[in-house]
Amino acid sequence: MLITPLPGVGLEGLVRALSNQIDIATVTRDQNYPGRQLQMRYLAWIRQTAQELQSKIRPRDLNEILDLPGVRSVAAIAPEAPAFDLLSDLVTMELDARIADLTAARDALAAEAKRWSDPGRLVMLDTSVYINHPMKLDEMVLADDLDERETPLRLLVPIIVIDELDALKESKSSARHRAILTLAILDRLLTHGTGRALVRAEDFTPLADHGIPRGAVTIEIVFDPLRHVRLSINDDEIIDRAIAVQALAVRPVTLLTYDTGQSMRARAAGLRVLKLRSNSSGRANEDIVPGE
Repeated sequence: MLITPLPGVGLEGLVRALSNQIDIATVTRDQNYPGRQLQMRYLAWIRQTAQELQSKIRPRDLNEILDLPGVRSVAAIAPEAPAFDLLSDLVTMELDARIADLTAARDALAAEAKRWSDPGRLVMLDTSVYINHPMKLDEMVLADDLDERETPLRLLVPIIVIDELDALKESKSSARHRAILTLAILDRLLTHGTGRALVRAEDFTPLADHGIPRGAVTIEIVFDPLRHVRLSINDDEIIDRAIAVQALAVRPVTLLTYDTGQSMRARAAGLRVLKLRSNSSGRANEDIVPGE
């Protein structure tokens, strides 16, 4: 499972914190404590781990990774209720499950740290950009909108946007054709579904004529983490995914949108926002940075 660090929490520190709690739980499990003693040590470890992680990850992630409802069930077992060995077995099984979940979360975070270590400006386009931008996806010169030169651009596509485009493809709205076209481009670029694909190679030839160089543009899908529960409003879900990437990458994500409401919500959530004009150039009319 993939957990989301809270703003300002570094991945390396969170990985170390998880590793530390895994080590403590493993030692506790392997000491062959009697049932009641193992139960008490397990509950003490849960309390210690919750205190350690509550300032580092989202509450819903903490609830899931420690299975807090399951903890209450273990805590409710009276020492005289099950047989002596059965209580020890039950607590050992619970420790095994928690160790497995924390290990999976740690390993997923380590993989994410590697994924986001590559340079480039992180840019997420909401669905309105794919539909309303005057150029189709593989022709957009987003460096102009973003006022960038040689900086590589990493375009992030949350899977909820793909789902929205799929829904528009089946609709009778005016956006249907553009949705079909965009999905075809994405399908061509992202042949393996995962990983990054090159949209446009870097180009420094304009420097010879005192022109503007352009960094490479890549694109990648941001999939929902395992057992992720989507927010009820798609625009909020897009913002939530951008915030999650921002926390994992420990650097800003810029959201591009044509929608006023979306730009307001994104700014309030702490994202950088570029709100585009509905005109022939696609140039941004607002460069909104949180706190400004």
